[in-house]
Amino acid sequence: MTADLSSPFAGQGWTQIGELLLAFVLASSIGLERQLRSKSAGLRTQAIVGTAAALMILMSKYGF
Repeated sequence: MTADLSSPFAGQGWTQIGELLLAFVLASSIGLERQLRSKSAGLRTQAIVGTAAALMILMSKYGF
């Protein structure tokens, strides 16, 4: 089944939730590595920034 991009709910599904979760996990792993090395911008900062960036990309892809 193909997605109809003209639908008002296009791009809102399990695939996008999975992509956001993957972005969270990957950004958190970078943050954990930085926190273990006592660098600035640790786990919490990297998780927020990485997830927000992925969310903005998804919004620009399906929102406009």
